[in-house]
Amino acid sequence: MIGNGLRPSLWPKFQERFGIKQIGEFYAATEGTASLFNMTGKKGAVGYVPQILLKTALPLAIIKYDVDKDEVIRGKDGFCIRCEYNEAGQLLSPLVQDGSLDFKGYTSKAATEKKIIRDVFKKGDCFFMTGDLLKVDADGHFYFVDRIGDTFRWKGENVATGEVEAVLKDFPGIKEVNVYGVAMPNTAGRAGMAYMIVDSNFDLKKFYDYTHEKLPSYAIPLFLRYGQEIDITGTFKYMKTAKRNEGFDPKIIKEPLFYRDNKQAKAYIPITEAVYEKIMREDHTAKL
Repeated sequence: MIGNGLRPSLWPKFQERFGIKQIGEFYAATEGTASLFNMTGKKGAVGYVPQILLKTALPLAIIKYDVDKDEVIRGKDGFCIRCEYNEAGQLLSPLVQDGSLDFKGYTSKAATEKKIIRDVFKKGDCFFMTGDLLKVDADGHFYFVDRIGDTFRWKGENVATGEVEAVLKDFPGIKEVNVYGVAMPNTAGRAGMAYMIVDSNFDLKKFYDYTHEKLPSYAIPLFLRYGQEIDITGTFKYMKTAKRNEGFDPKIIKEPLFYRDNKQAKAYIPITEAVYEKIMREDHTAKL
């Protein structure tokens, strides 16, 4: 079976349930020049390229990217910095105007230029910016981490929403979950919120303990929001912008809202207007 977008958390369950011997996964973009194929059966990987080919025939690159500033990180020499193995960064693919790796661009010249980066590793070279964060292991397996714009920073750390979603979906009672960052007062960055569709098996107290055990402290959602349906794009990706802009104000949001109270209750508590005002007054700048 070959497809695109199979979530790592569902991969083994799907394979076992339907008795599929091997699953092939791929990564590609309609307008982009980068494409990856995983035909090795490595669970969760979107592609595989032997190291020798990465240095010759298919010189894809994963470079360091500042998601907070939304910009490429360059070294003192002015060139981009390659990520280490298993370190998330923006995936680039080389542009060669010979018809094979040529980016034709969009109807808007400005939009086209935003997808092209020059002088990456040497003067004159040119790459296509995928807008996606990926990582690669020492064997050459590529893994999708997050879409740039979905990843956010909290307490000085990058939080990849896709990775958090994968962990939360394994908890009993969660049918679907969409993670994004919401603006917080008196602090830099954004705090995690999980918009969840849950059933009667969901236990909020056990969920509090589960997130503490399974996620690093900076990646644990500070807010929860229960919903009935998660909006998706035409390519079945979760839509985050609208929910992110709605924040966590109970005067605006009529769906159940919860706040992770680590100081007193040691639990997720309902966000009333009084709790909301308390959150807005508190200092949230302390390191975890």
